[in-house]
Amino acid sequence: MKTETPRDLFFDQLQDLFSVENQLKRSLPTLAGRAENGTLASLLTTHLGETERHLETVAHLLTLHGHQPGGDTCKAMEGLIAGGDAHLDGVEVATTRDLMIIAHCLRIEHYEVAAYDITSALAQQLGLMEEALVLKNILRQERRTRDDLSRLQPVLFEIATRIQLEP
Repeated sequence: MKTETPRDLFFDQLQDLFSVENQLKRSLPTLAGRAENGTLASLLTTHLGETERHLETVAHLLTLHGHQPGGDTCKAMEGLIAGGDAHLDGVEVATTRDLMIIAHCLRIEHYEVAAYDITSALAQQLGLMEEALVLKNILRQERRTRDDLSRLQPVLFEIATRIQLEP
């Protein structure tokens, strides 16, 4: 599909979000399984459920407007996931690995927040008010996940630091 108009851009961004959510859906179970901290694992598992719903919602928005979901791979998300996974493989200490998981997930969440922010703005500017409302709801959920991860990070940092100092 050629992207020539703001409307084309909106659907291009929806396709990108479909790919983002699909890739994240495949990645989150592994991240949750690697998390040592129960709160972190639970947060990632909860976000997996949200991600599955986001994927369904984005697919619905695309089909509602006659577009077939899929067929595009978000290279940015692919790189974020591959890069984070590569760093995780080198971390043997569980509490430090949990911090790395948070760093990895925060990069992903920031990307998702940016993507949903621009896509919901485009929907609103195009007069697609119901679509904009749906996307803003997802945006709120992504921001909440980002904020939950950010709040957990200093707690895990303190635990990791204490463990490292113990004789």
